[in-house]
Amino acid sequence: MLSSAIDQSAVARVMGIAVIFQDLRGGNAALLPQVLGVVGQGNDAATYPLTKQQVTTSTQAGEIYGYGSPIHLAVEKLKPASGIGGVGTIPVYIHPLNKAVGATASAGDVVGVGVMTENAAYRVKVNNIESNQVIMLTGETFAARASDFADAVSAVLKMPVLAVDNAGTLELTAKASGDLGNDLFIEIEGPDAGVTFAVTQPGGGAGTSDVKDALATVGDTWETMLLNTLEISSSDTLDDYKFWGFDRWNPLVHKPVIVFTGYTGSKANITDVTDTRKDDFINSQLVAPSSNDLPYVVAAAELAEIASLANNNPAVDYGSLEVPSVNNGNDEDQMIYVERDAAVKGGSSTVLVRDGVMNLQDIVTMYHPSGEDIPPFRYVVDIVKEMQVVYNLALIFNGKPWDGAPLIPNDQPTTNPAARKPKDAVAELAALTDSLGSFAVLSAPAESKPLIRAEISALNPKRLDICYPHFLSGNANIISIDSKFSFYLG
Repeated sequence: MLSSAIDQSAVARVMGIAVIFQDLRGGNAALLPQVLGVVGQGNDAATYPLTKQQVTTSTQAGEIYGYGSPIHLAVEKLKPASGIGGVGTIPVYIHPLNKAVGATASAGDVVGVGVMTENAAYRVKVNNIESNQVIMLTGETFAARASDFADAVSAVLKMPVLAVDNAGTLELTAKASGDLGNDLFIEIEGPDAGVTFAVTQPGGGAGTSDVKDALATVGDTWETMLLNTLEISSSDTLDDYKFWGFDRWNPLVHKPVIVFTGYTGSKANITDVTDTRKDDFINSQLVAPSSNDLPYVVAAAELAEIASLANNNPAVDYGSLEVPSVNNGNDEDQMIYVERDAAVKGGSSTVLVRDGVMNLQDIVTMYHPSGEDIPPFRYVVDIVKEMQVVYNLALIFNGKPWDGAPLIPNDQPTTNPAARKPKDAVAELAALTDSLGSFAVLSAPAESKPLIRAEISALNPKRLDICYPHFLSGNANIISIDSKFSFYLG
């Protein structure tokens, strides 16, 4: 039946024209749209539902979950209030956590000794987030102005700490309870003008939120990349992500995911966690060695660049993407090549500082089984490429015209346009291979297409079995050149 404009049972004279949209792209592949999730806590003082929530700006995240909370600071990198930078139109969903039962908040303080010998301006910095300015005058003490410093900190909504003056001591307490508050770092920015500042760095934060309920809110939505705002040192948390993520690869789910967590410790310890997780291709560690930024802020800033490129050109690796919003550690804390090479082999991503700007290098999962020369799930870009394949297979076979179609042998004639044969599946997959090859997601289409197989099951006439071999493209991560020279002698 070539036309359905008039019902087949009609006999009276009539002419009908049905206007129907038909996708005539001829087997062209579609690129998987990236969707991000953020798993994190709000402020202790905020009341918010533990349901999944899409946010479009960091301001919205601050209003719901509290300004200066891990959720707010992470979303500020992904969806800045200015609308400039971040991930653009890529959707971001929040999977909120409550603080752990019995959790305590990290706390530190600042005291000042001496008297000002001249007028000078100061700011409190917490993980490179600056307070408003405080002008101290000649003859003043810090104790007399501690309340002004507390007000200067409180005036900046994105500050991750609460500030109070306690009898001349500036006390700073994490807005979100738990061990993640122990990453807070306090500095006083200003000249040496008679007052010496003594900083007690925050500590005492304890408790790690359980992420299992939050992960359950992801549901059937394909969130391709998740940001974990909890500590990289929590093996239980990473295990929860890993086993949940393994389920996302289940053939009945077919929605793979990668979970990113930040690391700002020393380069000497960069693989302490990752090297113990050799079979883990769900978790990925994003790094900024010895940076004073909060780890989840670093991860959010780097993820913004990764997700944007994965969304627009999934075949390209992430090396040399600049992340200017991340504050680098000292030069001596940056990794040389042999250290980066060892880190990748140990399951950690790496970065390189060029002209003072952080550049992504190898972005990898923690997967590095012993004895595998080419670990298939090491590079994030390779998983993103395979996501494109899975996404397009679902587009082709999960619904019309394949779902419920009459299934007949290749050599059987038919006048039923709804009927499908195994060779039709092979033809569709061959076209998909060519299309993904044109995107450089796949390599050598001509070699993989003859390997495609489809057949009606010998045990179930309602089952079509398909085998789809394909070759993922590589990336120019290593370029080896021998530049040979000599001298010309006349």
